[in-house]
Amino acid sequence: MANFKFHLVTVVGIFLALALGIFIGSTFTEESIILQQRNTIESMRESLDNLAKEQSRLLTEKKTQAETLSLLQSWLGNMSQLYLEANPIQQKAVLIYAGDFNPDYLGSYFNENVIQTRLQLDSLDLETADILVQALVQGDKQLLAGLEDIKWEGELGQPDFVFLAPGQGGGWAEVKTLAVGLLNAELPVVALGISGWESVADLVRHPLFASVSHLDT
Repeated sequence: MANFKFHLVTVVGIFLALALGIFIGSTFTEESIILQQRNTIESMRESLDNLAKEQSRLLTEKKTQAETLSLLQSWLGNMSQLYLEANPIQQKAVLIYAGDFNPDYLGSYFNENVIQTRLQLDSLDLETADILVQALVQGDKQLLAGLEDIKWEGELGQPDFVFLAPGQGGGWAEVKTLAVGLLNAELPVVALGISGWESVADLVRHPLFASVSHLDT
């Protein structure tokens, strides 16, 4: 009987020890997991704080660069105006442009001192292109009398070069024909565009051809 009680106590003791070990082990495990999660959260919070600081720094830097760029553009614009006034362009030009192009993009100097004639038309077919080439090469405004859809101002004479601004409306089907006709007559052509429009750089390849695709920047 004594042996039985001894064995019973021993077995109960073993089970109590196991239970206590499991409890202690699980407690330590839970605390370890909680501590690890806290460390992870703190690390994430620190990373987010660093990202917020970096974003703030970049936004400040972007604002500073934008202000600097604006000042530089203004300065360059003023310098360009002063240079042109000191070194005036002697050549005279004709501006042929679509209705969605604003001649003001060329600036006051060109509009007041270089462009002698402005021709506005919203469509350009083959016949119109041929008439324009003849009128500009000969400097004869009478040839334009037959064109109904053209608005023009200034005095038409044979220009030293021609500005072409086809716009974005797509109405100038024969703009390349017009450019080639002028170039073949040895009249230099400068094609004009603004940001967001289709590039005019590849309109034609010729030694007397040039282009400005972002006149508004």
